Amino acid sequence: MVRLLVSSPSAAMRVDRARRWLAARRPDEPLLVVAASVEAASDLVRASLAESGAAFGWHRVTLGRLAAILAEDTMAEQGLAVAGSLPIEALCARVVHEIGGSGLGRFADIADRPGLPRALGRALAELRLAGADERLGDLAQLSRVFGEQLHQAGLADRAVVLRLAAEAARGRSHALSGV
Repeated sequence: MVRLLVSSPSAAMRVDRARRWLAARRPDEPLLVVAASVEAASDLVRASLAESGAAFGWHRVTLGRLAAILAEDTMAEQGLAVAGSLPIEALCARVVHEIGGSGLGRFADIADRPGLPRALGRALAELRLAGADERLGDLAQLSRVFGEQLHQAGLADRAVVLRLAAEAARGRSHALSGV
């Protein structure tokens, strides 16, 4: 028997519903199983196939990987590469240095602290994902300069990758259009 580890009753209900939905699919039906990790997706697929056996054409991916697949053509056309956490932190250090002093507003007092670029990178990532980065006072200028630095470096953060992936999915012209 395959057991799935879940963190809450509501998560258990969602996983059970997904497992039952998968179990009702044909074993040769092309499917895309998106989960928090590839291991979680594999566990879900194994649990759904525990009674019926094997399946072919069931692909397991994470949301990040799915977004990268969907956005890859547009990113290649635009000459963009996905930026990980270290390049993001380096760009944030460049932004702090470029804006400097009083241009940092309330962050000016901590501009020389080593944790500011990392904290700024995390904050900007969340704000850019939420689409709220341009409406937040001192952070708006930092976000604008950060976006310019990303563009100049030919990099795409998670927000850009997800935006491009959504556009590709709406247009249905991507590597997964047959799945």
